[in-house]
Amino acid sequence: MKFTSTDERVFNAFCLVANESEFRSDITMAKIAQKMGISKQAINKYYYKNVNEIINALHYYVDQEVNDKIQNFINNKSNKKNLISFLAAEILPLLYKNREYLYVLYGEVADASWFKFIKKTYSPIIEPYIANFIDCIDIDSQFLASIIIKQVIAIIGEWLSSPLPENPLTFQKKFIYLMLHSTSELIDMNHLSKKE
Repeated sequence: MKFTSTDERVFNAFCLVANESEFRSDITMAKIAQKMGISKQAINKYYYKNVNEIINALHYYVDQEVNDKIQNFINNKSNKKNLISFLAAEILPLLYKNREYLYVLYGEVADASWFKFIKKTYSPIIEPYIANFIDCIDIDSQFLASIIIKQVIAIIGEWLSSPLPENPLTFQKKFIYLMLHSTSELIDMNHLSKKE
């Protein structure tokens, strides 16, 4: 999907309106057009017909570079990096670059469909990848892919939903730590070494 600077203007206006809104119903095409300095008729005629179209397009805009990198990683059979290290080093900086958009997408007001979009996009990519490694346990690859995606989304969502998220180089260590430790280990911190 190709995006223009005009699409970015629409996305920026949408985010401004979303950040000022208390409820999803407060985000209107009229308010978005007003932020852009154009008429509602112009935004409907030349750009997007409704708020859901904007949100859907924003999903693809934010995700396109991330998706390309993940596809390349998964398809590169000679890759020596593990998935968690790859996500920390390569994907976190891309997400941070789009943090203003992701702040809105991970928020509670504007977009209830973000998780569904991510799950639909990445389950078919992750399932074959993990299917090679789960022969020794009796867990369905679709179920496990869903758990992994939810965990990654939860960590990234908490990071980027902060008004001032720390930079990705600093956050990488926390991301890797959280991905490598189970929930029970994180709850019972007495068993964890500070040197880990």
